[in-house]
Amino acid sequence: MKISTRSRYGLKAMAYLALHNKCCSTKEISDVEKIPFEYLEKIFSKLKKDGLLTVKRGVLGGYTLSREPKNITVGEIMQSLEGKFTPVKCVDGHFNCPDSQKCLTQRMWKKIQDGFIATLNSISLLSLVSENE
Repeated sequence: MKISTRSRYGLKAMAYLALHNKCCSTKEISDVEKIPFEYLEKIFSKLKKDGLLTVKRGVLGGYTLSREPKNITVGEIMQSLEGKFTPVKCVDGHFNCPDSQKCLTQRMWKKIQDGFIATLNSISLLSLVSENE
């Protein structure tokens, strides 16, 4: 799985919201976290659509987490921004190799991917920001 800039920025911004536990503007987060403003707007639009953020309109408006940080996982954020996790591909381009004799490493790749996804889903935003304090 490739980790894009979109996911890295999205995780940084969500961690910022979890750490500060208040309504924050994209401008504030963009400035503090050094994330391009327009890019952050697009990221937050996707996270809002997927139910991870809530928007408040008005002068004191901005974004808040839609749930407590302990109830949002890194896996949810990454899946929102990257799409469904896809299987690791073998060198010949197939995860389920047509000839199992040629793909002796297939089970290993599946195990690695399953562990990666399980790890992402086991890390909450709360634990992410708590580890960095």
